[in-house]
Amino acid sequence: GLVHEAVDEASLDAAVARVVAALLACAPGAQRAIKVLLRDLAGRAVDAALLAATAERIASARASEEGREGLAAMLEKRPPRWAPP
Repeated sequence: GLVHEAVDEASLDAAVARVVAALLACAPGAQRAIKVLLRDLAGRAVDAALLAATAERIASARASEEGREGLAAMLEKRPPRWAPP
């Protein structure tokens, strides 16, 4: 599951630039939080407690300063503060 795209050598720089741009457009705290969430969920059975804990993490992320900025940027149709110029 590590490879999600294959390109020829001539297209490699453009493909890397596209992936990097997509990563930079995302909220850094949200990316960090999802990595932690995925690590914490690995190998666990899905049950009510797990669903509740995950919902709590998502709600916390949305209520954070970064989450509020992301929502405001979307509603105002502008790039968020973390987006590269």
